[in-house]
Amino acid sequence: MDLLVIRFLVLVTETLKWRSSYSRNTTDICLCQLLLTGGREDQMRSGSKKQTPPSWAEWLIMKLSWSSDREGIVENLREEYRVRSRMNGEWETSMWYCLQAVRSVLPFVGFELRWRIVMLKSYLKIAFRNMTRQKLYTGINIGGLAIGIAASLIIILFVMNELSFDRFHENADRIYRIGNQVGSAADNRGAFTPPPLASALKNDFPEVMEATRLNLWKRERLVRYKEKQYIENDIIHADSTVFNIFTFNWIAGTPRNALVQPHQVVITEEMAEKYFGDEEPVGRILEFEDQDVIVCGVVEAFPKNSHFQFDFIVSLVSLDSHDDQTWMSNCFFTYLLLPHGYSPEHLEAKLPDFILKHYGPIFLQETGVDYGEYLRDENNHYGYWLQPLLDIHLNNNIFYLTESRGSRQTMFNSSVAQIRMASRKIWAGAPMIHHRHLSLYCVW
Repeated sequence: MDLLVIRFLVLVTETLKWRSSYSRNTTDICLCQLLLTGGREDQMRSGSKKQTPPSWAEWLIMKLSWSSDREGIVENLREEYRVRSRMNGEWETSMWYCLQAVRSVLPFVGFELRWRIVMLKSYLKIAFRNMTRQKLYTGINIGGLAIGIAASLIIILFVMNELSFDRFHENADRIYRIGNQVGSAADNRGAFTPPPLASALKNDFPEVMEATRLNLWKRERLVRYKEKQYIENDIIHADSTVFNIFTFNWIAGTPRNALVQPHQVVITEEMAEKYFGDEEPVGRILEFEDQDVIVCGVVEAFPKNSHFQFDFIVSLVSLDSHDDQTWMSNCFFTYLLLPHGYSPEHLEAKLPDFILKHYGPIFLQETGVDYGEYLRDENNHYGYWLQPLLDIHLNNNIFYLTESRGSRQTMFNSSVAQIRMASRKIWAGAPMIHHRHLSLYCVW
């Protein structure tokens, strides 16, 4: 350490000598320039505007120059700048001034860099000596530090995965699922809707660019192709307009002709290899227990961060309830595509009148009670609401859903608890390096 101190003092002395000579040389140069120009300078000064050097260069000299006479250096350089700008032009003189500013701060930067490297080496030596002297204590601290870092990384990956659900769709920020609410309580919300809702919304509201229905109620079914047969569970039904809302990566077939006719099915690439191997899947017939379906397309499966999964998408028109006009039955999931920048609250504000128009006559026919009078009691509230696609996975206040979902509150609480635990473990590993040293590391 004594040798390091001696080297440091020598470095400081040499740097101060260099700066002192540089300041004198600069002053001498300015005086020579003034003597050479003589009376012509006064004439030029009276006939031209005042020349000023770059402000950032002056700031650099004032803040980082090592000389104690910073104001004098700046004044001398400023005077020389005026002389040179008249002789060589303002642009060339500005480049010269910037070069002088950089040269004036180089010793300061070099000294700071060398000193920080010296201190860093010293701290590393101290830390190494402490670790070799207390091996058990060091092992415990390093283990706690490693566990804390690993826990933090796992938390980050978990949160990123939870927040990434359904973002792979190109129009994810414009897709909404419409659900119903029974009663005044906000927790009495469901995600299923009556069969005629999608077509009625598309016809009544021009802002609804597209609407589609999905039947996500899954059950096990036996699927056969020749001698191959398997029990499958991920079978859903959808309108052909599903391809206009959600993003599918097509491998075979086209979305234009898919799911248009009854008994058509779109399968994933994995199912195509599972049942058909090297055969061309499009046009093949699969046996679905009580019906035969023809394969009209092959797509890539949705990633795991999707709020619904599928292996088979059967055309919704294959179901008897696809054209059901009963507004009293809720059995499908309805999704809407809205224009760019359109606020969903505007559409929600129009839905009460929409319900009176379509649901009121049926309610009067079924019960003999005017629906408007019935709704005056807040406990009899019935309405629709829009849920953004990106909010579906972390929203756990919807009942009767078909897929498992996360919870925004649970994710937040668990993340805070795990981060606190990880921070304790990280700080527990810090005593093997003195806290003063650790703070200096952070500053460096």
